[in-house]
Amino acid sequence: SGPIGYNATVNVPQQQQQQQQQTSTATSAPNYSGQVLAAIQNSMNLLNQREAAAMSNLERETASQRNTLQSNVQMGQEKLGRQRETATRQRNQGLRELSQNISNAFKAGMNRLANAGAGDSSAANMYKYALGQQEAQNRGQLLSDFNYNIGNIEMATRQLQKDYENKLSALDNWKQSQAFAIRDRFLTARND
Repeated sequence: SGPIGYNATVNVPQQQQQQQQQTSTATSAPNYSGQVLAAIQNSMNLLNQREAAAMSNLERETASQRNTLQSNVQMGQEKLGRQRETATRQRNQGLRELSQNISNAFKAGMNRLANAGAGDSSAANMYKYALGQQEAQNRGQLLSDFNYNIGNIEMATRQLQKDYENKLSALDNWKQSQAFAIRDRFLTARND
């Protein structure tokens, strides 16, 4: 048990000390792969947040432009509605005035003919016929003007709707291209 036992006791503490040194070096050594993975994960999270923010901004911008388009088309429709009401009111007023004027002219003409002693003559019949022709012509012109104005208003209404739909479609196309560009930009950033 002399030198052998002595050496054995000396060797055991030396082995334990070496094992403890190896263990402490393994646990105290920096974990670079873990740090790299954490940094990559952090970068990916930041990219995801930025992409979400960019898409959110795109949604807000598109919604704002869509609201502007809807507001503009609504104002245009209201203006055309007022023009339609004005044209209808003018037509109705014009028809009332025409009827009143023809009635007044008939009464005045019949009074003149009666004062001249021709109230029951063929002249009275010709006068009635002439007033009827004048009324028909004036009524026809008035209704023709009304139909022309209403036709223009209807055409403007259709054009307003068509322009709105075209601008809405262009806005949707723009939004899709912007969304694609955002996704592509962040996909490229993730792959770099």
